[in-house]
Amino acid sequence: MNTLWKLGFFLWLALFAGYGQADSQKPLNLGEDIPWFVSEDPTHKLTLSEISTRNDFRALTDAKLLAGHSKNAFWLRFQIPASGDWLLEAGLPHLDHVTVFIRQQQHWQSTIQGDLQPFNQRPVQYRHFLFNLENSAAGQTVFIKIQSTGSVSFRATLWRHIAFIEESNKKSLIMGIYFALYLPIIFMALVYGVSLKQPVFISLAVTCILALLL
Repeated sequence: MNTLWKLGFFLWLALFAGYGQADSQKPLNLGEDIPWFVSEDPTHKLTLSEISTRNDFRALTDAKLLAGHSKNAFWLRFQIPASGDWLLEAGLPHLDHVTVFIRQQQHWQSTIQGDLQPFNQRPVQYRHFLFNLENSAAGQTVFIKIQSTGSVSFRATLWRHIAFIEESNKKSLIMGIYFALYLPIIFMALVYGVSLKQPVFISLAVTCILALLL
């Protein structure tokens, strides 16, 4: 058991050695690193051309939109900070519909995702919603439309492609270590619980299993 914990410790050290990223590759959070603005549509009928000419967008000072159980549609707006290919990661993936609009070659293109869509139909099968913003120009405006029947909370992060892949790989390794450290604890708890007939060890094993499933 001590050997296993030592192995896990050294894996953690190896994982975070050189963890820092160049400034050009760091993720950018909307509301913290990039200004973003919001407008509400109680009718759910406003089109992109209509919303883009409205002057009632207000600045959001936080990195998360918290609107509670609102029946309104929400339009968010921000600008691309630098030219190139970007990924927009939309966290808190419990919203019914999230639509991203970006202008490409003189035409607006839209991509819609949401928790009402089958997971296997997502462009990128990832736990959060991912939107590919290719060939984006610095200062280009991006619109996000949010519609949901539940609680409305939303945050988003801009990634360079390579930085996102590297971060995803690190998170996968972390989860692998997490599971690897739990499994022997569960096994030993079950062995002691059965051999010694001690319910407390069975309870420990069940608690660990539930922690892995959540």
